[in-house]
Amino acid sequence: MIYFYAEGMAAPMGSFQNYRRDPKALLVLENGLRESEPGVYTTTVRLTNSGHYDVAFLLDSPRLVNCFDMTVAENPDLPKPTAAIKIEPLSNPATARVGERYSLRVKVTDPDSNKPNSDLQDVGALVFLAPGIWQTREPATPVGDGVYEIHFVPPQSGVYYVFFQCPSLNVRFNHMTPLTLQAIGKDDVSGARLPEPNQKQ
Repeated sequence: MIYFYAEGMAAPMGSFQNYRRDPKALLVLENGLRESEPGVYTTTVRLTNSGHYDVAFLLDSPRLVNCFDMTVAENPDLPKPTAAIKIEPLSNPATARVGERYSLRVKVTDPDSNKPNSDLQDVGALVFLAPGIWQTREPATPVGDGVYEIHFVPPQSGVYYVFFQCPSLNVRFNHMTPLTLQAIGKDDVSGARLPEPNQKQ
């Protein structure tokens, strides 16, 4: 656990979970506003994706919190990243049972030819419970014809996101839209029948 202290404080302002891994380095970014001219404060940030953003402004003294909208346009000079593979779920990822082994099958294909890619040995998945309070990394086992399978046990009810990577093809976790599933405990439903983990859509 990494604890953040402000100067003069006896207790930390916050903490960052490293998920039981050995920290190798820490990068601290200072994006505080600075007065560029009388009454005008500025800062510089670099955003990697276009779209609409909510910007939260916080001032400690006097206490002030304000949010405003910001639109970031696409940069035509930057090439659009494209993943070298396409991943589609074959099993129903909608619902899982808390405390039980869950199996998720996906099909990996080439985005240009749409042919299955069965020769990958380093497909892996990152599964985390929103908003990031638990995570696990699992290897994807090839089962033939471009189909890969991962297994994990959800520890508690909530919404889980499943990201995929393939280092040999330079595919990172943030290159593709994650799959979403919900884990439900025994007390969350009454008499509802959950779908079988490997039931195809």
